[in-house]
Amino acid sequence: MQEEEERRAHPGSLRLFAWIVLLFVAWRGSLFVLDFVGASLTFERSPNPYQSGFRAFPDHWYLDAWFRWDAKWYKRIAEEGYRWQEGEQSSVAFFPLFPYLARYLGKIVGNHLIAGLILSNTCTLFALYYMFRLGVSRLGEAKAKSALIFLLIFPGSFFFSSYYPEGLFLLATCASTCSFFERRFFLAGTWGLLATLTRPTGILLFLALVAGHVYDSWKQRQKIRGEALWLALIPAGLLLYMLFLYQQFGDPLVFARAQAGWGRSAQFPLASLFEALARVNYRFPRSSTNMHALVEALCALSFLIVSILMIRRFHPTLWLIVMLGVLVPLTSGGVMSMVRHASVLFPVFYYVADVTEDRPLVARFAVFVSTFLLCVYNLRFVNWYWAG
Repeated sequence: MQEEEERRAHPGSLRLFAWIVLLFVAWRGSLFVLDFVGASLTFERSPNPYQSGFRAFPDHWYLDAWFRWDAKWYKRIAEEGYRWQEGEQSSVAFFPLFPYLARYLGKIVGNHLIAGLILSNTCTLFALYYMFRLGVSRLGEAKAKSALIFLLIFPGSFFFSSYYPEGLFLLATCASTCSFFERRFFLAGTWGLLATLTRPTGILLFLALVAGHVYDSWKQRQKIRGEALWLALIPAGLLLYMLFLYQQFGDPLVFARAQAGWGRSAQFPLASLFEALARVNYRFPRSSTNMHALVEALCALSFLIVSILMIRRFHPTLWLIVMLGVLVPLTSGGVMSMVRHASVLFPVFYYVADVTEDRPLVARFAVFVSTFLLCVYNLRFVNWYWAG
């Protein structure tokens, strides 16, 4: 029995990894064609608030299309380090691991912009491996494969190939969670530390893993294992960044204060969600801003509902990653970027794969709708329209 469990937990055959690579290449290749054809048939938004003075590749429109919106900040951090000005938008709101890795990898490949794209795509590939490995141990091979597909066709998944930290964050989160379930607490803590150095919401991983271990100990009538103390490495990433900010700016919480530059303020999360839904103009004038706000709000609501539905079917760690991953961003006072935040909440896609296994028509409809929205949102992104 133990050998069977180990075989399911470590599906490391060359055949399965080759399938993951082929899936990734098919996804990345499809997005390549979509962007190349779609961007050739459409036009960029002009003028737009970020276009002036910000072109990653001004002489190469296709490469430049993967550097939009917040990529400006990561590019600036990689080139200049951090700057802070009270009351203004500032780079301190963006965590350091991705831009600094891009900077130093750029010294090898010759360009930190290209290095960032390599980093994002490589991290996404290995994130799929860890997500698959965990999925096989919890659901079986067929559902694990379906979960990967649902993740890659999610409307915000194109961020995994952009000059953004989402691919790196997905890898750190999936690897940490997978290591936790395999009882490799040191690896879980180390990967979690990288997650908190990548995005502030990485700290939620610590809460989810600790709660999961307490649950396991209670269920098995065992004492909390001493090795679980390695999970304390996870918040260390946040503390390291706070120490850096204190040394440079004299304020370890300056990253939180910088949120005011985007008009964000603390608020009860459900109030943010319901206020966003109430502000939507349901007469639906021709307004991309109005429709996008509705999509962001519905995305947050849907993921929150799914996290509740997961409670009876999944381990607490998995549904807590989703629930906290929705609620905490909503505390910023709005639903902005929820599509992007949701894209890394990978346990949701386990749930979708699980409930659609015996409902092929539902699965096909979900694939159709999600793929359609992915195409729309990816094309919005490359044309300088807000997409999360």
